Amino acid sequence: MSRVRIETDTPAPAAVAAALAPDNTAAVDTQVVDGTVVTTIERSALGSLAATVDDYIVSLQVATAVVTIAANSQNAVDTSNPETHE
Repeated sequence: MSRVRIETDTPAPAAVAAALAPDNTAAVDTQVVDGTVVTTIERSALGSLAATVDDYIVSLQVATAVVTIAANSQNAVDTSNPETHE
């Protein structure tokens, strides 16, 4: 059995981990540990491990981008100025 542990620092670790949660399986586990997204991937074959890590990294990039865009959008709305929102 081969195992990879990926640790990712992000400003919104809980949101990123929540976005990745649907990918959790018997082989993939994502948690927030001390403010860091920590994912452990375990597979019996090295080729399967590499493919799963590749899939995870793509999902991580998308999750991080979406969370960042959402945070920036919320910060861009000035609630004290009625002209900036409807």
